[in-house]
Amino acid sequence: MPFHRATRKCLKPKGTPREAKTLGDYVKAKRPEAGLSQAELPAQLGVDEFIVLSWENGHTLPRVSYYSRVVAFLGYDPIGEGETLPEGMKVYRRREGIDQMEAGQRIGVDEGTRRAWETGRRVPNSINEVRLLRLLQPATNPQPPGEAGVGHSIQDARASKRSDALAR
Repeated sequence: MPFHRATRKCLKPKGTPREAKTLGDYVKAKRPEAGLSQAELPAQLGVDEFIVLSWENGHTLPRVSYYSRVVAFLGYDPIGEGETLPEGMKVYRRREGIDQMEAGQRIGVDEGTRRAWETGRRVPNSINEVRLLRLLQPATNPQPPGEAGVGHSIQDARASKRSDALAR
């Protein structure tokens, strides 16, 4: 058949990196670059060897208490800084390695209020907004005024809620 088109397909060889989608993928890609074996990295991070294997294979995610160690190993946070207040609050908790209760205590609000802000159900008042912005902005890299970021998103959310209320 002279006009028959054939397509050849083959599996990628083992060790060929795929696009990183999970934190474990980033760890799996960085470990050989850092010259560490599967036994050396867990010792460096202070975790069990099977925990790192579980991250690398995508079975589990690092606990919040381990997240800052993983970010230090990678040299960056692959998840990013977050563009909205709820995202910024989650990033803060991961970066600091604290749970939800500790985050509420640091902010100075009860658990229900913190949860409502972090899920986006409520927007903080102006006093709490200032307190949150001070807490969420990294001390080494503050956002310039008017730039997109967590503070800008809070103002957008507040303006959106006001316009929705006026439209009713």
